[in-house]
Amino acid sequence: MNGDSEDAELALWQELFQAAGVLLTPGVGFGHTKRGLFRVVYPCVSMEELEVAMERLEGFVRGRREGLEA
Repeated sequence: MNGDSEDAELALWQELFQAAGVLLTPGVGFGHTKRGLFRVVYPCVSMEELEVAMERLEGFVRGRREGLEA
């Protein structure tokens, strides 16, 4: 799958949600044409919940990077 396609972006979005339990909005969801951008919407969560989400997101990204380096 082309990493710069709408399908690849949606696959990453689903993988992120399933692996980390963090739901972001993919760029296609807000009309952006550049792939790989995600929007974080956080007005309805506490600062503690946001911190947990960002820690999970960081762990997901680190895991993906380590997988690419191996």
